[in-house]
Amino acid sequence: PDVLLALGAKRRKDSNKLPVRGKKRLEATGCEREKQLIYKKQDQSQAILAEERLIKLSHLSRGHWNDQTLLAEIHSKKGGHWNYFGYSKGDIEVLQPEEAVYLIEIGALELCYKGLPLSLQQAYSIILTKTFPFYKYQVYCHLLRLGFIVKRHLPARLKDNKELKTKLGDEGNLSKENSIPLVTPVDATTSGNDKILSKLQIIKSASIMEVATSAEIHTDDGIDFDVYLPNSNFKKVNFGSPNITVKVARYEDPFPSGSSIAKLISNCKPIPLKWALNDNGDITFYSFDEMDIPVLN
Repeated sequence: PDVLLALGAKRRKDSNKLPVRGKKRLEATGCEREKQLIYKKQDQSQAILAEERLIKLSHLSRGHWNDQTLLAEIHSKKGGHWNYFGYSKGDIEVLQPEEAVYLIEIGALELCYKGLPLSLQQAYSIILTKTFPFYKYQVYCHLLRLGFIVKRHLPARLKDNKELKTKLGDEGNLSKENSIPLVTPVDATTSGNDKILSKLQIIKSASIMEVATSAEIHTDDGIDFDVYLPNSNFKKVNFGSPNITVKVARYEDPFPSGSSIAKLISNCKPIPLKWALNDNGDITFYSFDEMDIPVLN
């Protein structure tokens, strides 16, 4: 997964998408070079928006948006997308909002609302504004374009890892049985106070698991996506454990507390957890790793 995420970082200047403007960091100077850059960006945007998109009707799936269930109900399925998208609800094949909008965006779905086909802009407005934050949708699309299979997170998919987590915890406890005392009675007569305090290491470090145990438990664990590597044997009826899980945050969001980070990592173990930081469409992935810092005597 890390290799694919790294490749995605190199493809951000793709010619088939609108230029990313990002946050304005400097005041306008009014110089000629600055004006030329602005005009160039405007021309690029206009050229992309003016491009005609030709779609074969034989390749186009069709459905309608249900405002009551907040799901897209599909009447006709075309193409290979249905190996990874949607699920069956009774006798109907349905799509989550983000799945439906993405398929509209790539020209694979015609979705009607109140009898009329939705444009992409209308889909953003009618579907995403009610159901799914746009900054999370951007991360969802980014992962799909890298080739991953992406699903909304379900804690049940991580249950298979509970036994492994318990086993790892037991192995950690066994290591404490053969402990060696840091200070012996001899040290009281042969060593100074500074040396004794150094041996005791009175500032106790804490592992991620220990911090997570003391953290508050929330109903919503905050994880957004379960992500799978490309796999021709992937089955919608039984996804299995994901390869990575993803938590999405915006650049302007407050930094999470240490206990919150530890809790999320603990909930996912041993599945790696990645933080996707979205800065106005510029997406970067981070992870938090546990490590021991050597103590200098």
